[in-house]
Amino acid sequence: MKYCLGLLLFILCTCSSPTEHDGEPLLFPANFATTFQAVRDCRLSNAHDMHFISVAANAKAANAYRDDRYPLPVGSILVKTLHDDPTCTTPVGYVAMRKDGDWVWQKTAANFEVRDTGALQSCIACHSACGDRDLTCTDP
Repeated sequence: MKYCLGLLLFILCTCSSPTEHDGEPLLFPANFATTFQAVRDCRLSNAHDMHFISVAANAKAANAYRDDRYPLPVGSILVKTLHDDPTCTTPVGYVAMRKDGDWVWQKTAANFEVRDTGALQSCIACHSACGDRDLTCTDP
């Protein structure tokens, strides 16, 4: 009986990986909050449904982003954490940008369930106005 319960728990844990949903991997690690650097503090965003956002960047992007050195290097990842409250305590979702030559965007729920990935037109429509900043519109 213990063997069956252990096997069942293993299968359940393996199937509910926070880095993949329906075969679509996250563009960023689920532990980004502890492995990326904060590059923008909590502020209200006039985009992203008027959520409060904070931004974190991977090591490849952090210093260049903070210092306004554009274009950012290939492999850069920026993650906006969306919040409903001005203290940015509880995430309601994430929007990530990863530079793989061109930028790829991804929207996820707070539980990292992937909602949409790719050259998202809703993202491109706004971010194209920030071409001089390598499509990054949020000030550090």
